[in-house]
Amino acid sequence: AKGARIAGATIRESATVSAIETRNGRITGVVANGEHIAADVVVMAAGLWSRALLQPIGVSLAQYPCEHMYLIADIAQALALM
Repeated sequence: AKGARIAGATIRESATVSAIETRNGRITGVVANGEHIAADVVVMAAGLWSRALLQPIGVSLAQYPCEHMYLIADIAQALALM
Protein backbone atom coordinates (compact mmCIF):
# COMPACT_ATOMS: atom_id res chain seq x y z
CA ALA A 1 0.00 0.00 0.00
CA LYS A 2 2.84 2.37 0.81
CA GLY A 3 4.41 1.85 -2.62
CA ALA A 4 1.06 2.41 -4.32
CA ARG A 5 0.54 5.68 -2.45
CA ILE A 6 4.06 6.84 -3.36
CA ALA A 7 3.22 6.11 -7.01
CA GLY A 8 0.09 8.28 -6.76
CA ALA A 9 -2.61 5.74 -5.98
CA THR A 10 -5.56 6.56 -3.77
CA ILE A 11 -6.60 3.80 -1.38
CA ARG A 12 -10.08 3.91 0.10
CA GLU A 13 -10.40 1.55 3.02
CA SER A 14 -13.71 0.36 4.46
CA ALA A 15 -15.58 1.37 1.29
CA THR A 16 -18.53 -0.80 0.28
CA VAL A 17 -18.09 -1.49 -3.43
CA SER A 18 -21.35 -2.48 -5.09
CA ALA A 19 -20.28 -2.55 -8.75
CA ILE A 20 -17.36 -2.34 -11.13
CA GLU A 21 -18.04 -0.06 -14.09
CA THR A 22 -16.78 -0.78 -17.60
CA ARG A 23 -16.85 0.84 -21.04
CA ASN A 24 -15.73 -0.82 -24.28
CA GLY A 25 -14.40 -3.84 -22.38
CA ARG A 26 -12.22 -1.82 -19.98
CA ILE A 27 -12.75 -1.03 -16.32
CA THR A 28 -13.47 2.67 -15.84
CA GLY A 29 -14.10 2.75 -12.11
CA VAL A 30 -16.20 1.44 -9.27
CA VAL A 31 -19.35 2.37 -7.40
CA ALA A 32 -18.51 2.63 -3.70
CA ASN A 33 -20.91 3.84 -1.04
CA GLY A 34 -23.24 4.95 -3.85
CA GLU A 35 -20.58 7.19 -5.45
CA HIS A 36 -18.92 6.64 -8.84
CA ILE A 37 -15.15 6.65 -8.47
CA ALA A 38 -13.29 6.88 -11.80
CA ALA A 39 -10.10 4.84 -12.05
CA ASP A 40 -7.62 3.82 -14.72
CA VAL A 41 -6.56 0.84 -12.59
CA VAL A 42 -8.63 -1.07 -10.03
CA VAL A 43 -6.98 -3.55 -7.68
CA MET A 44 -9.35 -6.32 -6.67
CA ALA A 45 -8.81 -6.96 -2.97
CA ALA A 46 -12.32 -7.95 -1.96
CA GLY A 47 -11.42 -11.42 -0.75
CA LEU A 48 -14.40 -13.76 -0.70
CA TRP A 49 -16.58 -11.09 -2.39
CA SER A 50 -14.29 -10.75 -5.43
CA ARG A 51 -16.12 -13.43 -7.42
CA ALA A 52 -19.52 -11.76 -6.98
CA LEU A 53 -18.14 -8.35 -7.98
CA LEU A 54 -16.42 -9.67 -11.10
CA GLN A 55 -19.24 -11.90 -12.37
CA PRO A 56 -21.47 -9.06 -13.71
CA ILE A 57 -18.62 -7.81 -15.95
CA GLY A 58 -18.02 -11.28 -17.40
CA VAL A 59 -14.94 -12.28 -15.41
CA SER A 60 -15.11 -15.82 -14.03
CA LEU A 61 -13.01 -16.15 -10.91
CA ALA A 62 -12.43 -19.71 -9.72
CA GLN A 63 -12.87 -18.92 -6.06
CA TYR A 64 -15.15 -20.70 -3.66
CA PRO A 65 -15.51 -20.59 0.11
CA CYS A 66 -14.02 -23.62 1.79
CA GLU A 67 -12.89 -24.80 5.15
CA HIS A 68 -9.15 -25.32 5.46
CA MET A 69 -8.14 -28.84 6.42
CA TYR A 70 -4.88 -29.77 8.08
CA LEU A 71 -3.35 -33.19 8.55
CA ILE A 72 -0.79 -33.79 11.27
CA ALA A 73 0.97 -37.13 11.11
CA ASP A 74 3.85 -38.92 12.75
CA ILE A 75 6.04 -39.59 9.72
CA ALA A 76 8.31 -42.05 11.58
CA GLN A 77 5.32 -44.16 12.57
CA ALA A 78 3.87 -44.01 9.04
CA LEU A 79 7.21 -45.18 7.56
CA ALA A 80 7.41 -48.01 10.07
CA LEU A 81 4.04 -49.31 8.86
CA MET A 82 5.26 -49.56 5.26
